[in-house]
This record gives sequence, C-alpha cells and structure tokens, in this order.
Amino acid sequence: MEPRPPGTPTTDLALAFKHGHKFKDDRATYKVQLKELATLYLPSGKVFAADPLTFHRVTPFDRSVKRGKYPVVISIADIKYASKKKGYDQERVGAVMVRFAKGVPVKWVNATRKGQKLSELEPGEAFGYGVDAGCGCFADPTAAEALEQLNEIEVANNNWEGYLLGKVGDSLGAPTWGAQWTLVPKTKANIVVVHSGWGDGVYASFWGLSKKGAVLCLATDFGVYP
Repeated sequence: MEPRPPGTPTTDLALAFKHGHKFKDDRATYKVQLKELATLYLPSGKVFAADPLTFHRVTPFDRSVKRGKYPVVISIADIKYASKKKGYDQERVGAVMVRFAKGVPVKWVNATRKGQKLSELEPGEAFGYGVDAGCGCFADPTAAEALEQLNEIEVANNNWEGYLLGKVGDSLGAPTWGAQWTLVPKTKANIVVVHSGWGDGVYASFWGLSKKGAVLCLATDFGVYP
C-alpha cells in the first residue's frame, strides 16, 4: 500500500462522524457513536489544540474562524473484536470535532501553526501535537494562557498536577469521555478536554472544508479507526 499524501488523515474523518457507520479491519469492527460534549467559546476566533495537562506554550492554529460559540462533538468507537475472549470489547474516543457550520466536508487540510509548512512533510506525515497525559483539547488561546497562569500558581504551591486535572479528571473516562471548564469568565473563554483514543501519542488536527473552501469544522484524529 502506498503511503498517504502528506498532511492527510489516517482515516476517512467524514465517516468517523457519521453516526452508526462501521469501520472494519482484521481485528475488530468499530461502530461510530456520536455524542455532543460541550460548547466551545472562541472570543478571539483562534483555536488552540494540545494535551491540556502538559503543553508548554500557547501557539494557536494559523487559520481563524468567526468569533462565537460552537458545539464540540466526540466520535466514540464501539469496538467489537473478532476474538470472542471475554473483556476484549471496549469503547474509545476515535476523534473530536468542533463544528462551525452545517455540511459534510469534501476536503480535509492539516491544521498548521506558525512556522509549519505542509510542503515540508513526507508522505504519510502530518503535523500534530504530542500527548503525555492521555487527553487532548480545544480552547481559545486566551483560555490556554489563563490556564498557564493558574498552573504556575498551583506548582508554586506544590501541586505538581496543575490546575485543570482536579477540575475535569473524573470526567475523562466513560461514559462522559470529556468535560469543559471556563477559564476567562468575562468572555466565557473555555477549554474542552477529551480522552485521547488509546492514550499517549501524537495526534493531528484537520480543517474540514466545503466544496467552495468554506471551513465547516476542525477535527482531531486520535488514530483509533482503521
């Protein structure tokens, strides 16, 4: 099999957000279940995505969207293994999407940050963010900057886990798989946190575009679906 073109998803993300669709490989069947998780507030019109518990700098994606509030939807993979051994079947968050407009994307473009160029990628590669704490997020950069400041206060008081984990940690597993937390009350700028697929790794985000090039959504692929 030839490697996929640079900056493209590992799976068909349109199908990853089609409720009831079934992906299959030699190991299992992955049935898509959609769940609206939270509302994301973007007062700046910029989007930041990272591991919210371990990020070191706030660098949003280059592309902007209209300022406002948008639904965040998670795609949960209901995994049924071909092997019938007890305890194999499970659920995982396959992808997460913030939806800006109605419609099904016809093209997916790797979301980049300042200094990243798709032309520099090799076949099969995509820009993504590293996860070391088993979760990912979407946030307005002002919310992420506020979280940075709160983390500094917590660490100064010997709470090495930081500010956020104590607020949302209990919600990262089934059945909720994620949560939101407001970090700038004046503008409602918040962070939406989700469990990241199989856990730690590097996960890429993609802008979903209409036939005319309008931005319909932004999705992070957690590499669960074949």
